[in-house]
Amino acid sequence: MIYVDLVEVYESPTWHDGTRLTNDKYCLRQVVINPDFVAAVRENTMLEEQLQSGHFPEHLDARQKFTKLQMSLGSGQSSVTINVVGDIETIIEKLTPGVSHG
Repeated sequence: MIYVDLVEVYESPTWHDGTRLTNDKYCLRQVVINPDFVAAVRENTMLEEQLQSGHFPEHLDARQKFTKLQMSLGSGQSSVTINVVGDIETIIEKLTPGVSHG
């Protein structure tokens, strides 16, 4: 089984509870996924807009792209969606190494 190491974008837990310790609405963390459970891959332009609005950590390049992954949980129709740093082409290459994407 091959796992893929990505950077997940998630909403800051202190953004909505009135104890904002930062102006960053979004945070980043490492996530390791099994590509076999990826059901759909989509570009996430909404996060690009949020980046331009200054809601991300300063060190993130303003030209950064984001991809939304819909992950199957393996129990019928259950799924979870995560957002990751990277354009859709780069993420697909990471999820399917050695596969021609012509």
